[in-house]
Formats: sequence, C-alpha cells, structure tokens
Amino acid sequence: MKVIMELYDKDDLRDKLWSGAIDTINHLTNNDVKIVLDILEDAYKDNPLTLTQLNDFFWFEADTIAEWLGYESLEDL
Repeated sequence: MKVIMELYDKDDLRDKLWSGAIDTINHLTNNDVKIVLDILEDAYKDNPLTLTQLNDFFWFEADTIAEWLGYESLEDL
C-alpha cells in the first residue's frame, strides 16, 4: 500500500516522527523544516521517501540538515 501525505510545518511533521528525529526537529524553525522538506522533495521526486526513511533522515542526518541551513553542525543551530 502506498500512502502519500502533505507536510506543512514543523508541528505537522513533529506529530509524525519519533525518537531522535524529534530531537532534531526541535532545533528547527518552521522555515528550516520547509527548506529541508523542499530539498528532499526535489532530490526524491521520482521515488518519494517513506515515513520511516524521512524519520531516519531527520534522526541520523542532523548535521547534513544543519549544513543545508548554513551551519557546521546541529549544535550551531
């Protein structure tokens, strides 16, 4: 089964994620989340991420997210 959902802001995404991904998203503003989701949507337009993949990205790629937003690491946010 394939389920596609629209995510509009930080709170919308926070309700969908779990574990370490929540720690990452708590460091981000709504605008930061929108930027990250736009980058991911463009990168995976032909093969959208599953919710688990999205969660894992926010959990394990926090420093990548920080770099996309112009910081060296998540701690710099």
